[in-house]
Amino acid sequence: MPMVERAKILARKILQKHPSLKGVVPIEKIAQDHGIEIRYLSLSKQVSGAMKRKSKSGNPIIIVNKEDTDERRRFTIAHELGHFLLHSLSSQHIDKQGIYFRDVDSSAGENIMEIQANQFAAELLMPINSLKKDFFENSKLIEGDDPTKLIKKLAEKYKVSKQSMSIRISKFIY
Repeated sequence: MPMVERAKILARKILQKHPSLKGVVPIEKIAQDHGIEIRYLSLSKQVSGAMKRKSKSGNPIIIVNKEDTDERRRFTIAHELGHFLLHSLSSQHIDKQGIYFRDVDSSAGENIMEIQANQFAAELLMPINSLKKDFFENSKLIEGDDPTKLIKKLAEKYKVSKQSMSIRISKFIY
C-alpha cells in the first residue's frame, strides 16, 4: 500500500474512535490519548512545531508555536501526531536528536515523511467524505467562480485555516 494511502487510512481509523463534534476533531484529546504531552512555547516564526520522541518522563512531546493561530496550532498537532504514528517504528525516520520540525519547508511536497504527515493531518482534521458532503450542500455560496465564502465557512466549521481548506478542496474538485 502506498505510504500516503496508509496515512489517510490511519487517520480514518482514529476518527472512528474520536468522532468530531459539529465538524471539529478533538485533536488535543487524540494526541493525549496516545500518551503525547503538548507544550505551547514561543518558537521562531519559521517553526510551527516539533515532535520529540521522549521527554525526561519518558513521554513523547509535541511542541507547538504558541504565536501561531488556533487553526495553525491544530494542524501542527495533527501533523506531528502523524509523524509519531507513522514514523515511530523505524529508526531510519528519526533524526539524531529524535526531533521532527514542522516549518515552512514541511509543505514543499518533496519529503515523503512530510507529505505523509500532511496527508494524515488533512484527513484527520478535514475528513474527505464529510468535507465533500459539506462542500456540495453549501456550494450555493459560490458566486461566479469565486469560492471564497464557501472556503471561509468550511474553514470555520472545521477550525482550520482557509489555506488548508483551499488545498483540501482542490484535491477533489480539480
